[in-house]
Amino acid sequence: MKRRSPGEGTWYHDIARARWRYRVPVGEFKSRVFYGKTKADVQRAVADEIARAGGRLRSTPGRETLATFAERWLGDSIEPNRAAATARSYRGALETHVLPTLGRRPIAKIEPAEIETLFAELRRKKIGSRTRKNAYVVLKTLFNAARKLRVVYANPVADVDPPAHASAPVTTLSLEQIAAFLEAARGDRFFALYLLAVTTGMRQGELFGLVWAHVHLDEGYLVVMQQAVENNGAIAMSRPKTERSRRRIELSKAMVAALRGRKKAALAEGTAASPLVFCDTEGGTLRKSNFLRRSFYPMFDALNESRSRERLPGIPRVTFHSLRHSNASISLSYGISDLKSASDRLGHSSIRITADMYVHVAPATHRNEAESFDRLLSERSRERSHARTAKAAK
Repeated sequence: MKRRSPGEGTWYHDIARARWRYRVPVGEFKSRVFYGKTKADVQRAVADEIARAGGRLRSTPGRETLATFAERWLGDSIEPNRAAATARSYRGALETHVLPTLGRRPIAKIEPAEIETLFAELRRKKIGSRTRKNAYVVLKTLFNAARKLRVVYANPVADVDPPAHASAPVTTLSLEQIAAFLEAARGDRFFALYLLAVTTGMRQGELFGLVWAHVHLDEGYLVVMQQAVENNGAIAMSRPKTERSRRRIELSKAMVAALRGRKKAALAEGTAASPLVFCDTEGGTLRKSNFLRRSFYPMFDALNESRSRERLPGIPRVTFHSLRHSNASISLSYGISDLKSASDRLGHSSIRITADMYVHVAPATHRNEAESFDRLLSERSRERSHARTAKAAK
């Protein structure tokens, strides 16, 4: 009898049931069994399984459900390592849109067709395209983690096209509008906050969470190390949105002067003992709704009333986050920053995010580059012309 090679399976013909059985080892003390009416049927089943499992046979997938793995993944990986708002959005996307349909399914047995059906059903329920896209991204991230942990062989979400979603263009203010806004804010107790928002692109939570210990006025820089977040009415300090959001930001002389003014004002109003650079009148953390209602939007209203009396065009009542967008748009359009330095300053997790978000300013950037190159050539041409003239004069 021919001796089997290591790893080779054993065949058995079950005459009573009119089928073939093939048992093959897949690890120490583990094996897989395949059945078919003919040997060819069994061989096709083995080949299909090898292709599905990434090139080699593996042990039978476990029975852990998607809901069980999702809870483990959120608790062990996402919530300890991501910003609170990000972790909350991941959990919300899964619990609201994914787990009610697929939560009880063994995660290792979920197929691309089931993912496609899930998102088709969300579309039929009139769930918005942005919400569907977010759920898709979260589910794809979850399956990538499951694959790395050998819980699944492959990521079924990767074989499904993402929901179509056209991102709304970001709203920005022009350089002239920003200048008018800052002029109107000059007498406000939050002038330094607005100046930092406009000139550095810091997020609102980062500004609300900024403490004096992270501001180095003599050296001319600050460090973003935390952000203030609200969750169900409670305010707490959290790590920045991404790892790259922890960053050093250089301060101009105007920014340093404004921050020194804020420090002096804190002494006068009795909030100097607060570690926060920007706090409420009692030294506590600013609450977003109160800040917008009492300072930010009234400032726009007063500014537009003033401009109306002067018969000047009004300034759009934008969101606070639009100040961040305006910083990026202006710095890229006027050649103050390139994509890399803008991405670093804004704390984006990758330069691709910056490029995709501010693609609308690329033509102006490229035009500036073209004009700069043209000026360089013109200057070199003039230098050569002067050299020829001087040579001819000799």
